[in-house]
Amino acid sequence: MLSRLQLLTGIVYANRPWRLAVGLYKVLMAAFAAGAVSLAYPTIWQLSATMGPWRLGAATILASTAMIAWLILDHELWERPRSAGERERAALYNVATVVTPTIGVAILHIGLFVLLLLTAWWTLPPQLVADTIGHPVGLSTLLMMAWLAAAVATLGGALGSGLEDDEAREGSGIWGPATPAIRQSELTHRVTRRERLSPALQFGRLQCPRPETMSAIVAIGEVLRRPRDSARSAA
Repeated sequence: MLSRLQLLTGIVYANRPWRLAVGLYKVLMAAFAAGAVSLAYPTIWQLSATMGPWRLGAATILASTAMIAWLILDHELWERPRSAGERERAALYNVATVVTPTIGVAILHIGLFVLLLLTAWWTLPPQLVADTIGHPVGLSTLLMMAWLAAAVATLGGALGSGLEDDEAREGSGIWGPATPAIRQSELTHRVTRRERLSPALQFGRLQCPRPETMSAIVAIGEVLRRPRDSARSAA
């Protein structure tokens, strides 16, 4: 179990999910625009003041899930095993496929929240907002407002992510090579690089091979197990 967790962590790290917000900058800008416009509506002020943390959290989870699902389905990243022998590898690959955009969308959402919080603080008249919601405007009011606006913006970004062209997707690189953190010398005799990769994984300029061979993933597992095997030999 621990070795599989280490392997999964290595794959996700190699995918560089933190580059999602940078690669999908058009989606980020569209989401920020949607959130900034929503801040101008009194309905958003009233909803943020009455929904409470639990409902806002549920809205955030639903919006983020929609964006993650859209990224995976729209770019055909879900792997279906073609034989019984590929099920375990395909399952590992699919878990990494879900975890990678989850981290990226979380970073995207946090960035949107900060931007919208600054926008609300800078642009909204406190007295007008107070008259609408029925109580003075404080930091908690702005936090709740930015929280709801970020959820709305994330949902808008989920729809906009399907409109990214190939050039924008090439710049993201969030599904990069499976082994950037491992020295090339350690993988030369294990990993056979392929010049042409599956179109289903052409989400970024740097691409990851499908799990038909999974040689790179197996190589990561071997390197991760090396310290443990060395420790046993020393003992």
